[in-house]
Amino acid sequence: MTPSSERAPAGGLGRRVSTTVGTVFMTVAFVVIAPIGLLALPLTGLIAAARPRNGPARTAGVASAAVALWWLTYPGELPEQVTRAAAVLAVAAFLVLTLMTTWTVTHRSLVAAAVAAGGVAATYGALGWSWGRLHWWVEHRVGFALRWMLGALSRTAQLQTDGAGTPSASAMLRQLDASFDAIVRTMADLFPATVALQVMLGFAVASLLFYRLAGRTVGRPLGRFTSFRFTEHLGWAAVVPLVLVLFVRVSAVKLVASNILAVVATLYVVRGAAVGLFGLQLIRAGVIAYGLAALATLFLLPVVLGSTMVLGVLDAGLDLRRRWTAPPVGG
Repeated sequence: MTPSSERAPAGGLGRRVSTTVGTVFMTVAFVVIAPIGLLALPLTGLIAAARPRNGPARTAGVASAAVALWWLTYPGELPEQVTRAAAVLAVAAFLVLTLMTTWTVTHRSLVAAAVAAGGVAATYGALGWSWGRLHWWVEHRVGFALRWMLGALSRTAQLQTDGAGTPSASAMLRQLDASFDAIVRTMADLFPATVALQVMLGFAVASLLFYRLAGRTVGRPLGRFTSFRFTEHLGWAAVVPLVLVLFVRVSAVKLVASNILAVVATLYVVRGAAVGLFGLQLIRAGVIAYGLAALATLFLLPVVLGSTMVLGVLDAGLDLRRRWTAPPVGG
């Protein structure tokens, strides 16, 4: 794997305050969108591996260990059980790679997620578990949550009709309801990719918290978001699954390829977002530019996702950030 330019955050008081705010924001955001155990488990492992001597780090280690133990032993349905098994395998692989390599957090997370996927798949095969049963459980849970959300939105739309009595949002809600089955089925199909991305995000946030708490680190610390990148060889993990999805008719092959493609596509979106933010910082964009970018993300999300993915792919091939900061030839 080619090394990344990820570096530990450095700078004065302003940089430290900015990093602290970013750490708090990422932690809160993660807890909202993912199981807290996916953060507590790797944080516990990193703190235990580093054996920090300061009190706050030890306290955080004990607290995260308690949360991780509660999460692992709390009763759950089949999707939760699979997620926990994947988390344990991924964290074990991540810690081994952290202690034995100088890879970046991104590359360690990718390999750890792949190890967990292989381990869970092997367990399914050895124990004779059924993917159909797991798929049904995810469909059932996601379907219930979406139905509840659509019902709440529908009731709100009925209260917010215009003067002529035409519901302003009812048409959109009816369209969503019509495509409800396809949405639920797609989310169930991509459950492995969702777990993999949550696990990888948990590693990133745990590494960020660990660096702030421990004072001394094991492994390579997480770098700035604007420096996010990964080996260009990962492009094959996008090309091959895309070919399989488009031209292979075997459903099991298409399912595996779709999940791999979803993970890699998300990584390219994140890379494109890092490039875009780097560009805004490079031109010293003001608050208005950042506000417009936030509004575009909010109201034109599909367009923004597609654009950032393309930007990420271009950066993987052209290294745009290096080109933008390189001195002119002959200058």
